[in-house]
This record gives sequence, structure tokens and C-alpha cells, in this order.
Amino acid sequence: MVQLVKVSEIRLVQQVFNDTWFFLKDWYNLSKNPNESDYEKFVGAAGKLILKYKDTKVYDLMNDLVHAVIKHIDRMTVKENKNDEE
Repeated sequence: MVQLVKVSEIRLVQQVFNDTWFFLKDWYNLSKNPNESDYEKFVGAAGKLILKYKDTKVYDLMNDLVHAVIKHIDRMTVKENKNDEE
């Protein structure tokens, strides 16, 4: 059975892929060389990314992804701070 897909849905998937790729690349770069000002920029960009998809079918997916990454960064920061204290 052939199912037709709207061009707008294909473009949405392409945009989500591109945005996710760059978001994860920025996360990787931040994890290699963490500093507070870059973290604040990253979180600000993450918020804009969530808002970009607010009225789309992928909003929940992007919201979960962004929050999972930020939660992971926060856990890693806490772990590093504990190691520094010892």
C-alpha cells in the first residue's frame, strides 16, 4: 500500500534532523570544554529550539530531547564538582 506524505511533513523531518544534529554537536563541543558562559548560551539556544517546534507534531520529541540533554549536563556538572571538592 502506498501512503502519500505531504511535502511540508518531509521538510519538517529534514529540519528536525538538522536542528537535532547541530544541537547535539554543540552539546558535544560544550562537554569537551565546559564553561559557564557557553552553558548559558546553550541553554538559551535550547529554549529557542523548543519554541521553534511549539505548534508542530514533533514538539514533545524536541522538548524531551532538550530536557534530557540539559539534565545530563547538570548531572555531569554536579559529578565534576564533587570530584573537585575531594
